[in-house]
Amino acid sequence: MNIEDLDQISKMKGTRSAEEFDDRIMFIRKVLGIVALQLYITAGITLIPTLNANAAVWILAHKGWLWCAAIFLLMTNVAILCVPGMAKTVPTNYLLLLAFTLAESYLVAYTSALYQPGSVLLAAFLAASVVLALTIYALRTSNDLTMSGGSLYIFGTALFICSFVLIFVPDSPFWTVLYSGLSVILFGFYLIYDVQIIVGGGRYEIDNDDYIIGALIVYIDIIMLFLHILKLVGEKK
Repeated sequence: MNIEDLDQISKMKGTRSAEEFDDRIMFIRKVLGIVALQLYITAGITLIPTLNANAAVWILAHKGWLWCAAIFLLMTNVAILCVPGMAKTVPTNYLLLLAFTLAESYLVAYTSALYQPGSVLLAAFLAASVVLALTIYALRTSNDLTMSGGSLYIFGTALFICSFVLIFVPDSPFWTVLYSGLSVILFGFYLIYDVQIIVGGGRYEIDNDDYIIGALIVYIDIIMLFLHILKLVGEKK
């Protein structure tokens, strides 16, 4: 994404003063920089059990740390999104996002340890390709998906309920492929939606002070795309 892309979006989706446009560019750069750092951290942690068999055995044998990471993930997520002003309080917002990223990275590393290293690398490549393609689409399309937030919320809730139902269903490749395939589609739409509300110019957009929330939601979209693509193409050990 470059200045020309943002200028085109600004012309298509709304008008801004030069100062507002410059502020938005700085906001977008900050969000993308934070997301890039989050992904570097996650990739570094995930590569440890992926490339080291002993580390994979250890992480799979200590499931207690998995539950600790899941609880910590939920707590930091709630703090950032639900506690008023927390996402805008420096440096608390950065520390919470770092803690969230580390917890999420552990969960990704645990999941990746279940699969062959080649499958993890393939899923990472496919996820990166999907993210790039969807981001370009979000920037170039004239369709304003920020108006579809209600529909995405409904479909997301329905899929979340289905994930609980599948816990009580015998393990089936068909249901796994169906659920993961639908999840990839859903989080693909989430990514387009989130990119557009970050770029701005549509009906809805994130405030310039909410860079932590912007980074959080895009990071979650990318991670969920990776995990569900891994379930689709991955070969378990």
